[in-house]
Amino acid sequence: MLFLFTIFGQIWLGIEIFLPHFYQELSLSTIIGACSLLGISISTLIFFYCSYFLGFTLFHLVLHTLALFIVSFVLNKKRRKTYDYVFKASFVSLSPQILISFITLIFIFPTYLSFGAMFLEIMALPIHEELSLSASFLNGCNKHRQYFFSLFHPDMYGKFALSNWLTSCHYSMIKLGYGGFRTSLLISTTLYIVAYFLILSSLAQEFLLPIYVAPFSVFLPLFIAGFGYFKVYSAEIKPPNSDVDYISQLGSEFPQTHFMNPFFQIIFGNRPMLFSLGLSSLVILLLYRTISCRSSLNLMKIVGFIVGGILPCVIQQSFFAMMTFSIFQCLFQCWRQRYWKQTRSLLGSFLISFLVLNSIRFIYNDYSYDGSHFYTDPKYIQNSNQHEFFSQSFIFHRQFEKYIEQGYAFPFLSYWFDALGFYPFILFGLSWFVLGIIEKQFFIVLFLTFLVFNFWQTQENPDKNMLTFYSILFTLGCVIYTAVIHRISSRWLRDETKGIFSGVFFVLTVVSMVSSFMGIKNQIMNWEDNWSSYGTKMAEWVIQNTPENSVFYSKCETLDPILSIAGRIMFYSDLKAMEYEGFDYTERKEMFKYYLNNPRNLTSIKPIDYIIFWKSDDTLRYFDFPKDTWALILSSQKFDIYQRIRST
Repeated sequence: MLFLFTIFGQIWLGIEIFLPHFYQELSLSTIIGACSLLGISISTLIFFYCSYFLGFTLFHLVLHTLALFIVSFVLNKKRRKTYDYVFKASFVSLSPQILISFITLIFIFPTYLSFGAMFLEIMALPIHEELSLSASFLNGCNKHRQYFFSLFHPDMYGKFALSNWLTSCHYSMIKLGYGGFRTSLLISTTLYIVAYFLILSSLAQEFLLPIYVAPFSVFLPLFIAGFGYFKVYSAEIKPPNSDVDYISQLGSEFPQTHFMNPFFQIIFGNRPMLFSLGLSSLVILLLYRTISCRSSLNLMKIVGFIVGGILPCVIQQSFFAMMTFSIFQCLFQCWRQRYWKQTRSLLGSFLISFLVLNSIRFIYNDYSYDGSHFYTDPKYIQNSNQHEFFSQSFIFHRQFEKYIEQGYAFPFLSYWFDALGFYPFILFGLSWFVLGIIEKQFFIVLFLTFLVFNFWQTQENPDKNMLTFYSILFTLGCVIYTAVIHRISSRWLRDETKGIFSGVFFVLTVVSMVSSFMGIKNQIMNWEDNWSSYGTKMAEWVIQNTPENSVFYSKCETLDPILSIAGRIMFYSDLKAMEYEGFDYTERKEMFKYYLNNPRNLTSIKPIDYIIFWKSDDTLRYFDFPKDTWALILSSQKFDIYQRIRST
């Protein structure tokens, strides 16, 4: 139960560091949510960098937990000598937050508390990278890191994990502290989503929404979808049920809307995105408080630290979204109200945080080989992905390009109607008429940021790139949407007219959620056992008998136990997962195929130390392993493991 003390210490540390800055600005529930996310982030970053010296070990976690309590206790004593904060919050004022937390638990329990290695099939792809990185911290290639700032990505040899690793590291800390596989997922996901909802609810109250209306903005991110699924049902050729999420159309015959099921593939499946939604909501809330209430400049410094120091480690799409939103907001304020000090505070904090915590990791990745040093064929060296991060993060391409190619009359409008239904049209069409001055300034910045990312891709994979929009549309966008429909419905004197407008907006909102409900209904029972008892035993044997940084080839499936349990590096892994993560697997696949046809030429697979031959894998079914280069070290009914014989 060590993990409970670790989590408590993380939250306590966040409270002691940030309470003096938040006390006069935020409510009690918001402070708890904000300090939980910030405390977890700071603690995880410290543990990650210290693991370069101490490793990812239980001894390190015990020292880290003790340090959390000691530092928090010292800060607490120092703070209480100055002023002891007292919160006065009635049960009525806290009731929305209590209700939100309770409903959240109802959603999370059936999603994560299944048995064995079973996951909802629709969640397998988003959670694949999370479990792979976590296993690499606990058992594999990142347990004793070779580089202070960088870490290997286990899904593909020679690649580094630049982003999407902070939640995996935190999840691994919980598991290291004797948390179970499912228990660790459940507890950490609950913390993330409750904190996100608490902060988003507080942001809604900043827009003067009544206490009974503000919680509605929290439920929009769970279910808002669109109407693109109609094309799936009307098409003559339909994609397989396992690939259809009832929002985006997957397959070459369908125009892409790219938005995924928010319930399974974002809120519960994509944990880095969930964590970033809470941080993004906090960034917007602090910006709003600073600008509208002329609060302390320390809030702007905290915003800069979150955007430049934490978000690049969580998920790069939210980093770019919040960076753009914050810069636009500061420039807007400099132009309108000459708030130069606020801009300097934010930009200074942002640059220092990014340069110290993240810049070296990104630069080192772009100016180092991606594993191509083992190739002798010049074409592979020429095609190696140097400058990968910067080249893939600044792609100027229209998000609705597919709709232009399909000949739509209004491709931009059709794209977003298929993606989110009436939601963006009500949000961007009616906000001009009901928002106040400060609110309208934030709305204009939101609209500009939305337009920018319609032409700027931060990731080659369009599905993954669309996560950028969630950081703005499912934070500030949900709050403004709720404020718009409430104010338009309430501005009429006659109750009948109020009821008519409320009913119309309610129907339009629910209709825009239909596809999400359909996805939940059709996928809730679609479970998949991702690895059997044989896979678990094989992974445990690999952990005990192979080096942590050894390179494997196994069957290319999502949540392969070599990745999800053993944390070893794969020559290349599941093709869908690598495409989702932005890796180009074409050359690796061709190189392995070349070796199978030329088993005496080992150049193309030089890094591979072990090959796992699953008896059900057609790729290796008819391959005869040369005995002078491969030794059979483990044989079972389901699989064989071959070790490379290397000449000394």
